[in-house]
Amino acid sequence: MKVLCLVAAALMLTACRSNGPFPKAASGVPHTDTMTHWTAKTELYLEYPRLIIGQTSRFAVHLTRLDDFKPVDSGRVEIRLGNQNGAPETFVTDAPSKAGIFGVDVRPTQPGVQRMSLKLASTNLVDVHDLGSVPVFPDAAAASRQPSEVRKEETIAFLKEQQWSLDFATEVVGERRERSSLRVPGGCRPQTVPPTFPHWRWHGLKPRRPFSSREGTSGGHSVSWSSALSQPAAWTRHKLPS
Repeated sequence: MKVLCLVAAALMLTACRSNGPFPKAASGVPHTDTMTHWTAKTELYLEYPRLIIGQTSRFAVHLTRLDDFKPVDSGRVEIRLGNQNGAPETFVTDAPSKAGIFGVDVRPTQPGVQRMSLKLASTNLVDVHDLGSVPVFPDAAAASRQPSEVRKEETIAFLKEQQWSLDFATEVVGERRERSSLRVPGGCRPQTVPPTFPHWRWHGLKPRRPFSSREGTSGGHSVSWSSALSQPAAWTRHKLPS
């Protein structure tokens, strides 16, 4: 049976705000864009202000390994902007400011729609995120006229720093076949006996711990009973000597 597997990725798409040392967007442009992107190796969560020619924008890059969902703690991050009208521009940081978080200063010089990508290169991990097209505005006034996305749903903040400290992972929402049964942890509790309900223990059962009861014999086996058990007792089989 096919079912839709809805995973907690939506939570991250809207609520992973960094509390790291990254300033807001350039003066006059308080709006910050965010995006989450996956490859087969890493998850990228990116915060960045609107891009304006000649102004430096601080990108907060959060990178997570998908094999253990822990932060990428070393490596070089490169952000590239380019289009068909000119040579691509590259902006680099050589190390994270803290585990999983890279700060990259981006100062574009070409206006218009640019193709943006991000490359991670470390000793044991190389990965590229193709992030699609982003606009580069000629000035702050043009950027401020761009309408902002209005989120109508309520969200709960869950920082990447919090996620990395827990056994937590995200996954792209998709459709897949699920098993008809699942193995889950569980436990068993003995059914308690109502205190006013007289009961008998037959079939050669004897309590392992003492309680107020009477015992007799039946067919060479012990018989135990009690009319007021306050808690269930453990029972064992006991054979009377012949």
